[in-house]
Amino acid sequence: MYSTNKHERGFKLLNKNEIMKKQETSIYEVSDDIGISPTLSRALLMKYGWNKEKVMDAISSEEDLISRVFKFDLTTAQRNK
Repeated sequence: MYSTNKHERGFKLLNKNEIMKKQETSIYEVSDDIGISPTLSRALLMKYGWNKEKVMDAISSEEDLISRVFKFDLTTAQRNK
């Protein structure tokens, strides 16, 4: 994350709680946007280096990404709810 001070350049170091909060926010944003569980959302974020844009690009470019990467069938999981 970039510093908000225009005279400073580079990145801001985050403490453990700030990192966890950002990760939690990303998990629920991806989960809501894609319509998957937070657990599966977290796994995708971890695979793509916690980069939400990469996750969204991957999902939009490959419809069966979750099935291929995690060997997980979303249609079966949704029917079994």
